This record gives sequence, structure tokens and C-alpha cells, in this order.
Amino acid sequence: MPSTLIRGLKRWHWGGLLPLITLAASCALVLVGGLITTDPIIAVDVRLANLLVSFRTEPLTQLFSALTLLGKSHVVVLFVSALAILLVLWRKGIDLMALIITIVGSTTSSWLLKLAFQRPRPDQAIYLESSYSFPSGHATIAVALYGFIGYLLIRLTRRWWQRISLVCTTLALIAAIGLSRLYLAEHYLTDVLAGYLLGALWLGVAVASGPGLSRFNALGVAPILAPVPDRQLLTGLVITLALAGYLAIALTYQMPLKGP
Repeated sequence: MPSTLIRGLKRWHWGGLLPLITLAASCALVLVGGLITTDPIIAVDVRLANLLVSFRTEPLTQLFSALTLLGKSHVVVLFVSALAILLVLWRKGIDLMALIITIVGSTTSSWLLKLAFQRPRPDQAIYLESSYSFPSGHATIAVALYGFIGYLLIRLTRRWWQRISLVCTTLALIAAIGLSRLYLAEHYLTDVLAGYLLGALWLGVAVASGPGLSRFNALGVAPILAPVPDRQLLTGLVITLALAGYLAIALTYQMPLKGP
């Protein structure tokens, strides 16, 4: 049964889902954007923020601070660069264009929505952030980037249980990054949910645009990537350097604390 389902999904024309994905995510974003101005939703956001403050401990703060770094620009640029290099090494020009779509689209739209809503961040925030609160940029990039990495890995696996494990791992990582923003009081719940929706919108657009990008590539417009020798060795080196870079950032980077 799982293998039959997977074969059916492989035959699915994702490009046909693009309008539906865009419409559904856009409507959901508009709905959430309207809800953050209502008193009941504001009350839920504030109460949850106050509740999580009561659970703060030093070990948990350190843990969630390390997790929240996965959405900081330093780490995002590092991982996006590493992933782009890997896609070049393996001559995945279509996936490289899809990566550009989901990263540029998600970060740009998140920035524009922050300027449009101008929602202040929670008063209980531990770290100082210069941008507005809605939507959460960390939650957006968590879905857009790490969801895209999970999508690529799922395509490489052949067994259904491996794919399910990858889906669960990807969702757990995305949820952990969102939870870190709530625990550190850098965002309200609706900020994180809106970020998830926005990231899912651009991830869906990138995945669904695959057939169109393939036709685009057939015209010779997409970048032509030359074969590279010793790809396995270089792949391991790039991944090792990316993980080492994240570890170095986690151990040395000090996020500015919010003043009293």
C-alpha cells in the first residue's frame, strides 16, 4: 500500500497545485493577519507568553537559544550557501532555482509583511530584535529552508518508512524552531503560525513550480552545470564545514539582550 501511494504521488503533476497552494495560503495569511487585531486573539497571545515565562530555566534558555540560531541570518546564509554548492556539485539546476524561489520569496514577503503590520514584539522578550513581530521570520525560514531540505532528502530515499521518518524529523525541527521563538518570548503564537503559513506558501510554490522550471531548463535558459569529479568527497566536506560553522556560531555568537 505505501509503495502504491508513493508511485501515485510521483505521477502527480505538482504544477497543477500551484494556484490552489497560493490561494489557500494567501487566504490563511489574510485571516491570521486580521485575527491579530482582535481582543480574544491578543488575550491568548499574551497569556501564552506570560505562561511560558514562568517555565524559564537557564538550561532550557540555552537550549532554545541554540535552536533559535537555526533561523538567524548568519546560520541561514551558511546553510543556504552550502546547499547551493551541493546542488551545483550534483548538477541539480532545477532544484537550485527552486531553492532561490523559496528563500528569496519567503524572506522578502516576511519583511514586507512586518512593515505592513508593524506589530511590536512581546515585552517579555529575552533578546533584542530590531524588526517587527508579525510574522515570525524564524518560523517562515524554518519551513522554507528546512522544509526544502527535507523535501530533497525525501526524494532521495526509496523506502516508505525512511520517508515517514524524514517527514517527522523535518516537522519536529520546524516545530522546535517555532517553540524557541515562543519560549524566548521573541514572538507571539499568531506570529509563529503566520510564519509557518508564509513559509509553507513559498515551499509549495517552489515544489509545484518544478514542471515549469523543467520546461524553462529545456529551453536552455537555466544554468548549465558542468560535471564535477569526486562529488562524494566534496559533498562530505561541504556538509562537515556547514555543521562546524553552525557549531562555531552557536558557541561564540552572543545575541544582544533586551534591556529592562
